[in-house]
Amino acid sequence: MVGLAKKLGLVVAAVLALGALAATTASAHELEYRTCVKATKVGKTYTGKYTDKECKEVNAKSEGKYEAAPVPAETTFTGKDKTAVITAGGKTVTCKKGTETGEFVAEKVAVEEFTFAGCSSGKKEACQSPSAAAGVIKSSATKTKLVYLNPAESEIGIFVIPAQPLFEYTCGATTIVVEGRLIGSYEDTKKGPKLTFATTGGKQQHRVFYSGEEEVGPFTLYTEPGEAEATLSVVVENGPKGVSAA
Repeated sequence: MVGLAKKLGLVVAAVLALGALAATTASAHELEYRTCVKATKVGKTYTGKYTDKECKEVNAKSEGKYEAAPVPAETTFTGKDKTAVITAGGKTVTCKKGTETGEFVAEKVAVEEFTFAGCSSGKKEACQSPSAAAGVIKSSATKTKLVYLNPAESEIGIFVIPAQPLFEYTCGATTIVVEGRLIGSYEDTKKGPKLTFATTGGKQQHRVFYSGEEEVGPFTLYTEPGEAEATLSVVVENGPKGVSAA
């Protein structure tokens, strides 16, 4: 997974520039990935803020058995999804399943790659990335960052920044290159983080995020020539179990 992190050198400057832009309005709360751990004891009394092992039930006396802690850097994870649909370059590609591999690198930042299998734009036209097997589409290395989807900072999302074009693949004689940045919604589940990238009316459902009350974006996926808008629809169960965002 160290190799994946090294691939992202191209996007470090972009992330820093984006951070400077978003910092113009301070957020009330900085997001982070966290996990729930056993609290320490003083004598016979626990000192944790939470009663339950998922760190959701606050202990009013701060005598809970559990405490929230940041996820350690270099913690790896894998994800999966059942169906992915990419619409770009005049073709709609449906992939039967997918897997993701990644690594947490900072409080709210991870690196990740997406691999979709069983991809075709029709019954007889398989689609694949360069050097991939027939029907396999792979993303470039991406950096993902937790963000807020609304000014009230009550909805958490995920911002995806590719090191190169997000996807490159061929369907028959047609080569398609999907560029740009992607925003999806984030949800904590018992299995771990769940990411949803959805479309509405032929466009990505989420195109902006917020830093305080300031809107940052819009961000879209597109193909050349003319930056024709492209879309990705997929739901990713993106473990590991026990990790949440807050």
